[in-house]
Amino acid sequence: MPIFETIPMQFADGENAVSAFWQAYYEDLGVAVPVGQPGTNPSQLAQSAKLIYKGELHD
Repeated sequence: MPIFETIPMQFADGENAVSAFWQAYYEDLGVAVPVGQPGTNPSQLAQSAKLIYKGELHD
């Protein structure tokens, strides 16, 4: 059971269903690009109501 809601993963670059970057990345892993499989992305996670803001980090 995922903590965050999942969405169908996409790897398009505006011209191709799978960008050259993601094609090479998954090819190096020896697996197929998981287009349409359930997953998450950082932008989606950042908008989750399940996150609680604790403050800012400063260097």
